[in-house]
Amino acid sequence: MDRLKRWDGDARCILPNLVELVLENCLKLENVTHSLPSLTKLTVDGSPDFYGLRNFPALKHVKVNSSGEWIWGSWTSLSCPISITLCKLPTVHFPSGLRGFTTLQRLEISHCEQLVSIPDDWPPCNLSHLSVRHCPKLRELPSGIQRLKALEDMEIIACGQLTHFPEMSGLVSLIRLEIVECDSIQSLPNAGLPSSLQFLSITKCPQLAWSCTTTGSKDQRKIKNIFSVWIDECEVSTSARY
Repeated sequence: MDRLKRWDGDARCILPNLVELVLENCLKLENVTHSLPSLTKLTVDGSPDFYGLRNFPALKHVKVNSSGEWIWGSWTSLSCPISITLCKLPTVHFPSGLRGFTTLQRLEISHCEQLVSIPDDWPPCNLSHLSVRHCPKLRELPSGIQRLKALEDMEIIACGQLTHFPEMSGLVSLIRLEIVECDSIQSLPNAGLPSSLQFLSITKCPQLAWSCTTTGSKDQRKIKNIFSVWIDECEVSTSARY
């Protein structure tokens, strides 16, 4: 379908039961105006000319991969998403003013190799899962993370320019934190980690690993009450286990 530019449908041509649509390698596709009242899952992959969505009222899960920056213009067309995956976007600075989405539970940002910053009014406040992976130019995480009182699981992977964490004391539901290949991070947040945290994994982060394993260090004290701590795939003994 590399020549398809527009997928139109009139009132007589409705797909009332279609729940999942994958648009893959549609190099010329610009828009979908077909009526898809039951569509709950949409993937747009390898379609760089795609420029926007109409409002699909049942849409819950959206994945964008290597398909330009149309998602920002269509953000308000997403009525009540549960999960959004943003992969291989060319965006340098995510736009601000796009919080909204009280329904959004999962946000995954991956392989956005030009991404430098995420605004502080991100991410949406009711997330339970946040993943930021393979964003090598990202300089810092948004301070808005502090508002995520429902967040249970967070992973930060292969973000080599990150030098520090924002404060996390507001993450009162956080259970799991995984940090991988962030070799510029030197220490944990100044105020420590949430008391709710039960699992911490640090892999291939040499400065942070050293800080957390040095006897008597501030970071060693910050992890002592976490039930399960793993550093470079070795379990670390903590007082919470006894």
